[in-house]
Amino acid sequence: MGRGIEVDARLREMDFGVWEGVAWDLVDRALLDRWAGDVLGFAPPGGESGAALVARVVAFWEGLGEGGVCVVTHGGPLRVLGALARGEAVRLDVAAPGVGSVEVFG
Repeated sequence: MGRGIEVDARLREMDFGVWEGVAWDLVDRALLDRWAGDVLGFAPPGGESGAALVARVVAFWEGLGEGGVCVVTHGGPLRVLGALARGEAVRLDVAAPGVGSVEVFG
C-alpha cells in the first residue's frame, strides 16, 4: 500500500520575515541588494537565510527512504530538491520550476 498524504513543514517556502506580502519595489533597496548578493547567507529582517531553507529541505530529502513520493511545494524547496535529485550543487539563484509543472526523477 502507498503512503498517505503528509504535510511536512520542512517543505514550506522560505520565510521572508517582514518582507512577506510586500511588493519587491517597496522593500528597502539596500537590503534587497544584500539579499540578492548573498541569498544563502543573508536573511531578510525577521526571516530565514537561504542556508536555513536548504538545511531543512536536505533534512527532508535524507529522511525519504525507499519508494516513490509525490512532492507538492514552493519554488525555493523545489530548487533544492531538484538539485539533490540530479546530484547537482544547490543554487537558489536559478529559476524555479514553472507553476503547476511536473518533474520526475528516477
